[in-house]
Amino acid sequence: MLDAIKTNLTEIEQQLKLFGFEYEDGIYRFYHQSFKVYSLQDCTIGAIGIFRRIADATGNQLCEWFEQIAANGTGAKFEAEHNRDWPEHIRPIVEAFLHAKYFLEVMAKYGRELDRCLTFCLLAGLQFLNYIASGNIARRSLRDFQSWRNLECSAIEGITPYGMKSSSKNGRPRP
Repeated sequence: MLDAIKTNLTEIEQQLKLFGFEYEDGIYRFYHQSFKVYSLQDCTIGAIGIFRRIADATGNQLCEWFEQIAANGTGAKFEAEHNRDWPEHIRPIVEAFLHAKYFLEVMAKYGRELDRCLTFCLLAGLQFLNYIASGNIARRSLRDFQSWRNLECSAIEGITPYGMKSSSKNGRPRP
């Protein structure tokens, strides 16, 4: 996955700049109850395209939870009746935007900072990328997810976790 991120790093950073421009104004527009908040969807859709290319390049699919958040937060059109229940209609747009922004930030950060996969991935953001790109977050148990510090990186193409190792002698993950 790291190679795919590095291949797309220029586009990731360009998209992240767009998110930076839209972030402050978009959140303000939510609270100002302005129809301009709908434009956050364009950024989110652009990021999703990048995420899908990276997932495809690594033989993965996007996480079901993220797909659901993205589906709920894109494709909305302004309708006057949304003003009556503004948060109900607009909060999913903001939520999807913020999730996409987070993943772009993590991809940009580690795409610039890492040259290769670490033997043990101890970086929370990097591990979360593994979950989103592998589609595994919904299939992992809470116990597995809580033991994120123990994810072992695969030697195959970078940073996709395939195994879990316990960090304590009794087999329980560290708190």
